[in-house]
Amino acid sequence: MSRENIDLVEWLGTSGVSEFESEKQIRAYFSVKNLHELYPESDLAGREEAMEKCLREWRQQRNESKVVEAKRDIAKELHEAIRESCTPIDREQRFRDMLDECYSFKGVGGPFEYLLPSRVLEEMDPTAFRCGVSDYEDSEDWVEIDDCYYARSDVEGAREDFIAELENEKSSAMDEENQDEIEEIDALIEAVKAVEF
Repeated sequence: MSRENIDLVEWLGTSGVSEFESEKQIRAYFSVKNLHELYPESDLAGREEAMEKCLREWRQQRNESKVVEAKRDIAKELHEAIRESCTPIDREQRFRDMLDECYSFKGVGGPFEYLLPSRVLEEMDPTAFRCGVSDYEDSEDWVEIDDCYYARSDVEGAREDFIAELENEKSSAMDEENQDEIEEIDALIEAVKAVEF
């Protein structure tokens, strides 16, 4: 069987290059694994070329999995930053306040004059009250994060603060001329901008 007809996954088994934990393992594999029949000692260049191809594939898989993991982690960190810097909205209290501002029993007079419309609705028809809360929530520009509601403007402000912190880290990395860290921070910034609420 010639070298051209053999796929890397065939050489490495069904799990492919992802079974390796480090580049050192890949290099060791190509130096010790029974590849002599594919690459005789006289064909060191072929073995080196196959090893480089394997290393490139391994690095690409590792980078892709790092990106997925980093996006998941950065979304969690962003949610935590929002919880720390933003005040959750009490949806029911906001609805009560709106009802009490818009409606009054003063026109009815008598003992009903001092009743709060929100309290009457909540106690007399709890289902209508819950439906009203839900409809009111839909009309407001709120964002739900982990079962809590926040004003969208507050959430966007928290996101901008979070991005500013990442930009500061990027500036430090640029001062140290750490290109890998700069690229990683750029990817994180893009991930934060892509998080949808």
